[in-house]
Amino acid sequence: MRERISRLARSPALRALLGGLLLSMGAPPFPPALIAFAFVGVALLASALEDARFGQAIVRGLLFGLATNLVAMSFVPQTITRFTDLPLVAALAGWVLLAVAQGGSWAVAGALAWGLARVGAPRSLAFGAGVGASMLVPSLFPWTIAAPFARAPVFLQPAELIGERGMAVVFAIAAALVAMRARKAIVAAGAILAALLVYGLARRPSIDAARAAAPSRSIALVQQNVPPKDRWKHELAPAIVSKLWSLTRLAQERGAELAIWPESAYPYVLSADGGRETGAFRVRGPGIGIEVLTGVLTDAPPPPGAEPGSRWSFNSATIVDLEGNYAPAAAKLELLAFGEVVPLADRFPTLRRTFARGGGLVAGRDPLLLRTKSPGPEVRSGILNCYEDTLPSISRRIARAAPNLLVNLTNDAWFGATAEPELHLLEAIPRAIEARRDLLRAVNTGVTVHVDAYGTVVARATREVATILMVRPALLEGPPTVYVRFGDWTWGAPLLLALLATIARARR
Repeated sequence: MRERISRLARSPALRALLGGLLLSMGAPPFPPALIAFAFVGVALLASALEDARFGQAIVRGLLFGLATNLVAMSFVPQTITRFTDLPLVAALAGWVLLAVAQGGSWAVAGALAWGLARVGAPRSLAFGAGVGASMLVPSLFPWTIAAPFARAPVFLQPAELIGERGMAVVFAIAAALVAMRARKAIVAAGAILAALLVYGLARRPSIDAARAAAPSRSIALVQQNVPPKDRWKHELAPAIVSKLWSLTRLAQERGAELAIWPESAYPYVLSADGGRETGAFRVRGPGIGIEVLTGVLTDAPPPPGAEPGSRWSFNSATIVDLEGNYAPAAAKLELLAFGEVVPLADRFPTLRRTFARGGGLVAGRDPLLLRTKSPGPEVRSGILNCYEDTLPSISRRIARAAPNLLVNLTNDAWFGATAEPELHLLEAIPRAIEARRDLLRAVNTGVTVHVDAYGTVVARATREVATILMVRPALLEGPPTVYVRFGDWTWGAPLLLALLATIARARR
């Protein structure tokens, strides 16, 4: 029995599976104390790729990705059975297929790491490049191995230089060095982690000082807690607006100068060009004397191939001033595949006619800041709509427009009391560090939260209740960070040069 256990422990495939499980344990619903498990899990994958043949490298990468995604997406079966008529067996099949699809990026990582090592690249750099390439593979939930460290943001501070993806490559290189089990390699890995810690500790005082010196406003984040199906029932729209009014008046009584409502919180369609509020159920209702920023659907022109008479909208946000005027819409730039948009429909209009006959959503083209007009420091909100706060490319586009605050509007009610809202928050935190701006998240059922420019959660509301979260974010100014300006070239170019240099040296 002992010999059999020993053989299993030496199995590279088993190490890959175990590594994937450990990576997932660094994130919710597991406690923050387990974030080191994520690093160990990545090291196990690097170990499993040693001496692998090409096909084995692909399979072991896929096993790692499958294991971590099965755990991370354990909310999928419940979500499917809750909101569709599909039986449990179909929901379970969908969960596994999605985990396989997501895990495919790790097959790419394994294949590239194998290929680079074969032509002479050091295993640590080859593995880091494989992880870097895996993050460029399109995925529905684009989480990275750096995300668990958002629970200990002191280690993520170089993200202002290289972004979350660059941090993932750094962690991958360090993990691969540990996997080599050689004294010098382990010392090098320790030096990398120590350097991250020193950088994070050194940056804290200057960031705190900048936040303390910056102007601020009292802002209320409204968590309306409306069941997801109720939001789309037209007969419930007046009650939804009345609830938002009540929460906003409470915020006003507590000193709020601006209220922020979640994604699509306002249940009526507005003009994307802006205008003046009319009607009984306007955003700024009776007794509301502060500005309101809200998620809302706004009318959009039909895309190519749309069926005549179909109705199309932007998933967007607007701000209503004290005179009752609302700003042109800040439309969502990246729509969720299958959830909000039919993939490839722009290239093949037949797909749109087949799968979105009655209308749907259209992506916005350019970032648009929402600005306050009331007395006091101007708030220039860069809007990250729904899962856009997990996408560094979208966040960079918005940050280049020079907001002094990042605002995420989300509705995670579809996932109920699962770990998904906490995972979503974990993936959002690096956006604050990358842009060096405070981040506010107004989420229908939670997690409603204030994250400062260092990546620290300053305040959060209880999930699954109707409430308001009073916050006072720093309105930071200043030039864009290195990462906002140059993007993934800040880590991709040095990594490529290092690979070319080491491969050339190995071949001499």
